[in-house]
Amino acid sequence: MNFNRLLMLTAYCALLLERRAFAYLDPGTGTYMFQIIMASFFGFVFVAGNFYAKIKGFLTGLIDRVKRKR
Repeated sequence: MNFNRLLMLTAYCALLLERRAFAYLDPGTGTYMFQIIMASFFGFVFVAGNFYAKIKGFLTGLIDRVKRKR
């Protein structure tokens, strides 16, 4: 059994064997979760943009060097 199947089986068992949880989720919790999701998304966009700019700069410099040699 691979790791993914074991993880899914564990998650299903945890959901089936759950007991009552007397917990309260106030409206601030939803806002906090939304903030975490948005920060993760924009962080990913920022990192991906920087990575793209570095790759583009490297390839542009490489192409310029090849053109100068001709």
